[in-house]
Amino acid sequence: MTGRENGAHGAATDGVDGADGRIDEARAIEAIESGHEFPVYFPIVVVARRGPEFHALLQRTVEGAQGDAPFRIRTRASRRGRFVSYHVEVFLESGREALARRSEIGGLPGVIVLL
Repeated sequence: MTGRENGAHGAATDGVDGADGRIDEARAIEAIESGHEFPVYFPIVVVARRGPEFHALLQRTVEGAQGDAPFRIRTRASRRGRFVSYHVEVFLESGREALARRSEIGGLPGVIVLL
């Protein structure tokens, strides 16, 4: 059993449908909305290698996706300083927006883990 099958990667597996790992969008949105009351600051945590390039890319991506909606990005370096966790909080109106934002951020080059 892989980590994805047993849910070891947290909420990223919500709504996974079938052996091919594709996301059933309706189930994923339902799972997100059952844990959050929208509108809300929705948390997304990204782990990436340390470096200014990824931080700048993440900032540009979230700014572009959010438009005028507010967001926050906090960072925390790993104990040895090789990795950084980015704690992103985006103000969203719905579970559909949350799923889209997770997908946009999770698709960035350099993302190691998305929670």
